[in-house]
Amino acid sequence: MMYIYLFIALILVLLLGLVVVDFMDKKRGLATLERLALGFLLGVGLLTLILFWSSFVYIPYRVYIVGAIIAILFIFRRPKLQVNYRDLYNKKQLLWVLIFLVILIKLTYSFVETASKPEYTWDACVHWTYPGNIIYQLDQDKYSGIPNILNKFPGHIAHYPKQLPYMHYWLFSWMGEVNDQWSNIYLPISLVCFLVLFYFNLKRGRGSLMAIFFTWVLLSAPMFLYHTTFGYADFSIGIYFSTGIIFFYRWVCEKDELYFWIFAIFIALTSWIKFEGKPMIVLGLLLLLSYLWLNKKPIKNQLVRVGQYLLCYGLIGLPWQLLLHFNSVPSDERFRLHLNFVGNIHADLYDKLFIDGSWGATWFLAFFVMVSFYKQFFKEENKYLLFAIFLFYFAIVSVYLVTDSYYNFGGAAFNRTLLIIYPVVIFTLGRICHFDLTK
Repeated sequence: MMYIYLFIALILVLLLGLVVVDFMDKKRGLATLERLALGFLLGVGLLTLILFWSSFVYIPYRVYIVGAIIAILFIFRRPKLQVNYRDLYNKKQLLWVLIFLVILIKLTYSFVETASKPEYTWDACVHWTYPGNIIYQLDQDKYSGIPNILNKFPGHIAHYPKQLPYMHYWLFSWMGEVNDQWSNIYLPISLVCFLVLFYFNLKRGRGSLMAIFFTWVLLSAPMFLYHTTFGYADFSIGIYFSTGIIFFYRWVCEKDELYFWIFAIFIALTSWIKFEGKPMIVLGLLLLLSYLWLNKKPIKNQLVRVGQYLLCYGLIGLPWQLLLHFNSVPSDERFRLHLNFVGNIHADLYDKLFIDGSWGATWFLAFFVMVSFYKQFFKEENKYLLFAIFLFYFAIVSVYLVTDSYYNFGGAAFNRTLLIIYPVVIFTLGRICHFDLTK
């Protein structure tokens, strides 16, 4: 029965996201598989926000009431879903099928590895799974004001954003027990959803074969695939940030309002996952401002766009920051100049990229492709992908130079930090790399 309830909990996450996506996608510009993928990822973010805000008061049978409301909304909205598998690939392309089978093997590894053991990594247990357990136990004991109670715990439990803990709490509640062996299953599901979005967005203009090839390249890095099998937040923030940037690119190309809102919402959700989301909010804003300025949009339009972008952050990420402020929750962010570490930071960064980072050959491939096809960056839409990568590089180096992060961790967190931008880099390669795999 536990597995049935777990399945119901995951389906409800999807249904919530589908209702929102269906409401946003009035022109039906998204393929059905894209809608499903966006639905699950968006559902995780929105559901955990609902659970967070509702946990300020005690509500008996909270998860079942929320689940019933989601089911009613879905029935009322009745999103139309019709998968056309012919949209995926050309059945005559044997190479596409072979690459797809390799990807399936990698995905099988991700699911089996995730579900084969309880959570075993220190950071994931202490910062994400354990707070989910606390929320579950407090709810079982009929406490109200759960967020305020969490803010009294020591360390990162008090001030880290709570998307992941509330997702664990949701699954624990439906399973009827604290079972972090199965509550992590939403991570490989999130991976599948992101791969769908990555593939379909790359397929537009590049074809199904190139899209499936670079989807394989994305999964070929051991560091990326390994982080899909346990509960570190870096994988989650990476796929949300990358989804936002990919849809920013699609908005630049197609000018559809839907894609702007997906960009703004997913970038905002990074700040609900981890503190590293705050610089990503700034990065997204700078990317938006550069597009508005370079395309000479009227001042009124620029202000409206910036206002819409900031509204998403104001509704999603800012409330948590305000809660910490008004509850006087101390942060371990300490600003201090470490300009003398600039050489060490770059040395460690390049060491993780090319030597000791378990990335395989992907960063070498990225460097080679970007140099070989540099002229493709002069295209209007591609320059924003390059700009996003450079902004990220500047943001990370700057954070390490003006805070104690590098001093405390000695560059050990570089690998996990690179997970945030890695999918964007591979997507960029797929956009600028021009060769025919069939020859």
